[in-house]
Amino acid sequence: MKSWWKRNLHEELSVGRVTTAILLVAALLTGTSWGFYRDAALANAQRQATATLRLTVRALDGYMERYRILTALLAADQEVGSQTRPGVPAGSVATLQAKIEASAALTGAARIVVLRQDGELLAATGLPLPDPGQAPWLAPALGRGVKSTLEVDPQTGAREMTIAARVEGTEDVVVAVSQHLDEIEAEWRRSPDVVILADPAGQILLTTRRDWMSLSVMPSPDGLVRYREVTGATARLELADPTGGQWVEARQGMPREDWTLRVWVDTGPFLSSARRSTILIGLSFLLVGLVAALIWQRRVRMTERIRLTEDARTELERRVTDRTAELAAVASRLETEVEERRGTEIKLRQTQADLIQSGKLAALGQLSAALSHEINQPLAAVRNFAENAG
Repeated sequence: MKSWWKRNLHEELSVGRVTTAILLVAALLTGTSWGFYRDAALANAQRQATATLRLTVRALDGYMERYRILTALLAADQEVGSQTRPGVPAGSVATLQAKIEASAALTGAARIVVLRQDGELLAATGLPLPDPGQAPWLAPALGRGVKSTLEVDPQTGAREMTIAARVEGTEDVVVAVSQHLDEIEAEWRRSPDVVILADPAGQILLTTRRDWMSLSVMPSPDGLVRYREVTGATARLELADPTGGQWVEARQGMPREDWTLRVWVDTGPFLSSARRSTILIGLSFLLVGLVAALIWQRRVRMTERIRLTEDARTELERRVTDRTAELAAVASRLETEVEERRGTEIKLRQTQADLIQSGKLAALGQLSAALSHEINQPLAAVRNFAENAG
């Protein structure tokens, strides 16, 4: 009984140790799987950010290219150049006005203006008309090439893109094409990602987050980023250390405009998916481990039962052997006793025969004596009679 209890206790301790080991291994594999799935989730988020960035850059650049081409065509148009020289008759100005109105109607531009450096407005279409003294694109456009700027519409507050260039053949005449970016903003907001267009100083020019329009984004390395809105003398977005971030950033410069387009992808959904996958993997590891533990426990118990059966069989064989030996010894003793009894019986029979023979001889002797006595008496009487007669 005590041995059986010890064996059961040892078996329970072994099962407990195996279960603990399985749980530790499952936890280790789950932790390793979390690291793998987390890296894969961040890589997927980075790929999404990069893909979104490429599409956004192509869409924005393609949208702007239409108005760059329009501005360059108007600036290089000889008819526009000839009609903007000093001393041009009023009829020529009317022709210029009709030309830019037709161009605006054809391309969908919100506003096209032609003005001199001193602020003289030569032709314009679309409202509101810009204040030449506050037009940030006027001075840069007097140089070479096509210049692009983004500014806020003073009446609607909407972001407005203006592409300006100096009219060829003149020194102080600029043609500027403006277009609201509502279509671009609406397209950006269909994506759950954060898109930011910023100038070299970090000032946000266009973004999917309207509440960030007055902020500046501080430079940060590529990778995970966190942001916090900082108020004070300069409102800005401060990007924290990437190691604790919640976002993946992809960015690309737009050399023509000297802008930087950033795309931030929230890693939350990707990490949530990674956590779910890790939990499933952990549960799978745990289930496999528990099944293995159950199989091992059944094997241990079966082995124990086989061992107990073998021990019982060995014990039974030992007892049978011992009993057989005892019975063989008893049989040998009985055989010896039988032989002894047979010898004694033979001796007894011989003795009985001798006694019978002795009895016979004694009876014969007695008979002989009786006969002799019976014979001797008459003979003696005859002899006595003879002697007396003689």
